[in-house]
This record gives sequence, structure tokens and C-alpha cells, in this order.
Amino acid sequence: PPIDRARPVSRHYEVEYHRHYGWPPYWEASAFGMPMPPVVPPAESLTEPPAEPVGAPDDPHLRDSGEVMGYRLQARDGELGHVHDLVLDDRDWRVRYFVVDTRNWWAGKKVLLAPLWVDRVSWTDRAIFVDLGRELIRTAPAYDPDQIIGHDDEVRLYAHYGKSMQATAGSGQAKDGR
Repeated sequence: PPIDRARPVSRHYEVEYHRHYGWPPYWEASAFGMPMPPVVPPAESLTEPPAEPVGAPDDPHLRDSGEVMGYRLQARDGELGHVHDLVLDDRDWRVRYFVVDTRNWWAGKKVLLAPLWVDRVSWTDRAIFVDLGRELIRTAPAYDPDQIIGHDDEVRLYAHYGKSMQATAGSGQAKDGR
């Protein structure tokens, strides 16, 4: 079946993909992790939908990074900007920081927020929620996309937010996500 690369991989697509090739879904796997091969080719079972996996349907964790661009940033005391860009680790391509544009609300600037500081993401409301105050985010060091983010910059950023850098030890150099 064709895939829309602009959309996240969904459970619905996985079901269609397995149905198209006549494969049993991986969520029906045996105890050894591999699906059991059918003894007889499944002639009539192709018309029956495969069993749905346990858990919420269409709730994949894999998302297109471009999907979060423009998401509103919701601090604990109100909205204050939107996701403008991502900063990626050049070794493992993890998202190191969200670049948040605060110009919607103040004379503003772009600031960085680590994904570890995100409480939750609402895909339906297109919003990212953090347990940080607007004033704390507003007074964060400005992000300059023309400068590489060095260790001293990260220490200053984490100290500003009152966060520990323990969880980010051993990370590579940050690169702009564009």
C-alpha cells in the first residue's frame, strides 16, 4: 500500500500493510517473538481484519519531526510561543532541544528547551506542555542558530532552568535541525 511520508506511521497503516502482504501482524507473535508461519496459505483470512493490538489504536510514538513545528508551547502559567525548530545531536540524531520562538508574546527571542523538560505533548491540540513558568522561559539565554552550542552554553542553560545535566552526559555536539 502507498505510504504518505508526511504523516506518522499509524497502527491503521500497519494493519493495512500486513493485510496487503498476507502477513500476520507482529503483535500476534509467538512466545519467541516471531510470527508462526501458517500451515496452509490463508485464503479466506485475508478478508478478515487482523486482530487489533492491545493498547490505544493509532497512538504511535514515532512522529515526523516536522509535525511539531508551530506547536504552541504551554508553560504552567500560560502559553508563550511556538516551536520554531529542533536542535539535533549529530551522533545519534536525537532531539537535543526545541527552539521556541517567544516573539508571539514579547519583543521576544528564540530560546532552547530540552525534551526532558516536556511534561506531555497534545497531538490533537498541537501543543507542548512544560512545568516551567513563562517568566523563567522568557529570561532564558537567547539561542543563536549561527553558533554551535558548547558545553558552557549548556551548563548556563541548565542552571538557568534549575535542571541537572546528569541525564545528558556523554552527548555529542548539537546541530541545528533545519
